Amino acid sequence: MFKKLVDFDYKRTTKEALGFYLAYLLLNFVVGAVIGTLAQQDFSTSWTLGSYGAVVTQFILGILIIRNRNLYKNFVYIILVLLSVGLSYWGGGLLGLIPLAYLTTR
Repeated sequence: MFKKLVDFDYKRTTKEALGFYLAYLLLNFVVGAVIGTLAQQDFSTSWTLGSYGAVVTQFILGILIIRNRNLYKNFVYIILVLLSVGLSYWGGGLLGLIPLAYLTTR
């Protein structure tokens, strides 16, 4: 379930995609917490900065997935990465990682 998490060229099964989702969701929580802590502001500012960390994380993961799997030639997959970034802006890693987990199964 959690094998080859940093191998973005690996074609995952549904169970492995769920493991990918959970592992990178945890990474998003850590990135958000670190950014929020480093900001040393009030809670709402820290929360906002943590959300931006999720957006950046999803964008980087999406680029790594489509580049390593040579999916960047298909416009639908590029739209999925952009959808992931948009969803992560609205719902953080919980929503933003869903399209990326799907891309790992293609």
